[in-house]
Amino acid sequence: MFKFLLRPVSCQFSQQNVKLDKEYQKLWAICKPELKKYIFCGVITVLHAGAFMYLPNIYNDINELMALNINQVPQEVLLQTYALKVSKWAGIFGSVGYLTYLRRYELIDVSNRISVRFRTVLYNHILSNDSYRRSQYAQACVHHLVTDVKSVS
Repeated sequence: MFKFLLRPVSCQFSQQNVKLDKEYQKLWAICKPELKKYIFCGVITVLHAGAFMYLPNIYNDINELMALNINQVPQEVLLQTYALKVSKWAGIFGSVGYLTYLRRYELIDVSNRISVRFRTVLYNHILSNDSYRRSQYAQACVHHLVTDVKSVS
């Protein structure tokens, strides 16, 4: 049933002469300046996912705190145990919140930069050909590009 999974991979990823279409080359030229930010966003996403995967461990600490017998354990030990657990989880929740904010902020920043660069290239191409003056179809495209900013970005 899954024989296609057992076949060896036939493509060569180490080829030096990879040719892209002109459209992909233009798209790569638009996105390439943001490559470092994309890598940074990937690192933030991995850290965020790792911190988020750790959150279910809070139940173990809650169970440990519930298992402490108030009458048999000295008050100093109780306070120290509670302080350690609360400070640990405050730091974890704080870092998850910060990573969530940072990831969202950076990804929105990267996508906005690319969309502005994309719109600039697109409008320069339209304006250089004077295609917006020729046909009704081109005028409709220009109208939608100008008014529907969300669909372009």
